[in-house]
Amino acid sequence: MAWHSDLEHCTFKASEFDREQFENFAAVLSELGISFNYEISASGRTAKVEVSELPDKWDARKKRTRNAGRPSMPLWLPGNSIFDSETTCAEFLAGLETHTAAEAMEQLGLTRSTYFRRLKSIRELVEWERVHNPQRKREGLKELHHTLIGVR
Repeated sequence: MAWHSDLEHCTFKASEFDREQFENFAAVLSELGISFNYEISASGRTAKVEVSELPDKWDARKKRTRNAGRPSMPLWLPGNSIFDSETTCAEFLAGLETHTAAEAMEQLGLTRSTYFRRLKSIRELVEWERVHNPQRKREGLKELHHTLIGVR
């Protein structure tokens, strides 16, 4: 395969390819919003592809991963919080039965939207413990209990 590239434009020739797979490749490029032109030879054995407005590495990663920026940070508890680094997720959920969401948000130092994302993660971790700890106990392994500090 011959290849020529600069920062915004790329040209290459493909040979010995399956036409259906090539059409799928073209469809994927189109779905990603990458503008390109291609020309299949008369014999159908080679194709010349010209990609213009090639995305830079960061744009390509953003389109591929669906990360809306940086990764989520672990939960940091404010100094005046009633929770500490040893508070388990199960203890936190038990405390929600007697406290409001607003009180919990304040104690964790989180905004409303972040609080509910973290609450979902906490519930998933507690469910994981409920499912896996009995099996670990049968196998003679120590039970695992997730703390609030590890929640993302």
